Formats: sequence, structure tokens, C-alpha cells
Amino acid sequence: MQRFRIRPSRRLAALLLAVSLVGTATADVLTLRDGRRIEGRITLENASLVRIRTSLAELEFPRSEVAAIERTKSK
Repeated sequence: MQRFRIRPSRRLAALLLAVSLVGTATADVLTLRDGRRIEGRITLENASLVRIRTSLAELEFPRSEVAAIERTKSK
């Protein structure tokens, strides 16, 4: 009987997929006036600025460009 081994690259891809799905389930969503939606965690919000941390970077937007913020409950 032959045993099948998962290649390390496939294991890594499966792990990254699982982690990304968990992260997305608890993400805040920032909707900009031009229609773009950015998922991540809001790290700063004040009268002039909104900062959101995504899986790739931390982004800042002037409050005037933000149409809506959908928040999720923290665990």
C-alpha cells in the first residue's frame, strides 16, 4: 500500500487558507465613498482619520473618504 504525502507547499497553502478564513470572519469592513471595501481591524478612528490593519498592510484614509464602517465584536 502506497502512502501519499502532502507536499510542504500544499500544507502551507492549506494553512494560509485556514488562517485567512478565520481572520476574515472577524474583520471590520471599511467602505469608501468610491465603493471600495477594505477588510481588516480598525486601529484608529477620529474626526479626521481612519486607520485599518489588513493582512498585508496598515492603511490610513481621510475621514471624508469613508462612507461607512461595519464593526464586528471582538472575541
